[in-house]
Amino acid sequence: MDTIPSLHFESTDLIEVPVTIGKDEFVLREADGDVSCKYRNAVLSCTKLSGRGKPVSIQNLADVEPYLVSLCLFSLDGKPVALKVVRSWPNRITKQLYNTAKEISNLDEGDDPRREQLEKALGLPGAPCTFEALAEFVEELDDDDFDELRRLFDTVGEKSKNSPEENSDGSS
Repeated sequence: MDTIPSLHFESTDLIEVPVTIGKDEFVLREADGDVSCKYRNAVLSCTKLSGRGKPVSIQNLADVEPYLVSLCLFSLDGKPVALKVVRSWPNRITKQLYNTAKEISNLDEGDDPRREQLEKALGLPGAPCTFEALAEFVEELDDDDFDELRRLFDTVGEKSKNSPEENSDGSS
């Protein structure tokens, strides 16, 4: 039987990164166990799984980015920055804070690479779908998951059939 090497941690102190936004100063703090659980639960609650546990749709996933930032960002007097405040900042700021919080908290591990494929396949904003990406995603589905995905696309197709069609000149 293989022995597992012992683990030794120098400290349980959380990593802290100083942050300045305009004239305001903050600390971006590594996620502790509680924050990590809240974040992962938020990510999972956005993912609809099939009966076999495979993702079939993703809703409101973008909401987890400012949520994680609000859980990890603190004023210098130790007060957490409210989610409402984080959501009011430009994406160029919140995106960098989110990526740094994930990095210092080691929250990238376990990300399902199929999520990106699914986002592209479902045509989520900022993720253009190619036929090749969709074909690769569909190839990996079992019969039940394929049937669920087909029902999803049929629903989308029905919605588009019921919308007013444009004439070739662009008028309705």
